[in-house]
Amino acid sequence: MKRVLIVEDEPDFARIIKRILEPEGYVVLWSESAEAGWQALQAQGCDLAILDWNLPGMTGLELCRRIREDTRFRSLPVALLTVRNLPEQQVQGLKESGADLYMTKPIKPDELLARIESLTGLLEP
Repeated sequence: MKRVLIVEDEPDFARIIKRILEPEGYVVLWSESAEAGWQALQAQGCDLAILDWNLPGMTGLELCRRIREDTRFRSLPVALLTVRNLPEQQVQGLKESGADLYMTKPIKPDELLARIESLTGLLEP
């Protein structure tokens, strides 16, 4: 089974993502802050990280940059999932943080699964 780390400070939204992924065979780990997500990644590892941009303390962009700077996780696929939908924000999210994928909320379940599976091809359960 493939492990997905969700770093999302809104419990209801994290539960929605979890309900989409778990029936497809994914193991979902959830952290409410970037700091907790970083600790979970180091302790448990994952096959994909889905990060919210707006997090308390360190942002999702900062966490993504930290992931990219660490040789252990440099090749980890990272998706940003955010309400920020302006073109310049999308460019910032992808270019400045090093994210592989940028998705805006709300997300459709089929679209989320398709994007995850197409991200690397590694995530087919």
